[in-house]
Amino acid sequence: MIEVLRAGALTTVQDQGRAGFAHLGVPRSGALDPGALRLANRLVGNPETAAGLEITLTGCELRFTRAVCVALTGAEAEIRIDGHPAGVARPTDRQPAEVGRWTDRPADLGRPLALPAGAVLRIGPARSGLRT
Repeated sequence: MIEVLRAGALTTVQDQGRAGFAHLGVPRSGALDPGALRLANRLVGNPETAAGLEITLTGCELRFTRAVCVALTGAEAEIRIDGHPAGVARPTDRQPAEVGRWTDRPADLGRPLALPAGAVLRIGPARSGLRT
């Protein structure tokens, strides 16, 4: 469904976190902007508690391998799909093999990208920067 061409710095899968474990020393964690993640999930028809991609720092580049509905919410950022500007905080239908390129400034943190239920995330091998 989605092929990650460039994950960027700190693109992670996040959910609403785990409340109620502070007494054990476990922080809530979860999305930096939980409201934006809930909105993204509502826009694509997922439960509000579903996980999504949180895109921070340097943005990311994704290829849609079949038609999907995605929603990008949170901090303002330059959003392009196949080189054309794309909308924010609304679902966007994409066609197979179209490339979505999200870029931003370092200050724009916490932009969840919710995936429809049952989505498959394929991450290719790292090309550089690995240390063993």
